[in-house]
Amino acid sequence: MKMYYSLRELLRFFQRQQRNDYEVIDALVNLIDYKSENLPEEKKPQIIIDTLRKYGLYEVGFEGQKTFKEDVPKIKVPEEPEKPEGKTNWFGPSITAQLEQYNVRILNGIAKFESFMN
Repeated sequence: MKMYYSLRELLRFFQRQQRNDYEVIDALVNLIDYKSENLPEEKKPQIIIDTLRKYGLYEVGFEGQKTFKEDVPKIKVPEEPEKPEGKTNWFGPSITAQLEQYNVRILNGIAKFESFMN
């Protein structure tokens, strides 16, 4: 029985498992080592595949019903910044404003806060 998984689906599965302290992977590894008369060795591969499907890892070409609901939020890809059309004038008109600085001692350091007032 050969099973193939896409790299993207494998990485997403491992990402979900990392958030859950690898519970499913730990259970599957323990299942492989588990010896019992009630669970023959021939049934273990099917139990492993069914467990992986239950937790969202489907092999390439799987045609059955996918019942796993992914609760991982989609990661937003940052948009490419747009460059201004014309040249930037770094020495344009100046703006005057009041600047207040606060030095606050926190533990063994000093934090500096600035506030612009205009």
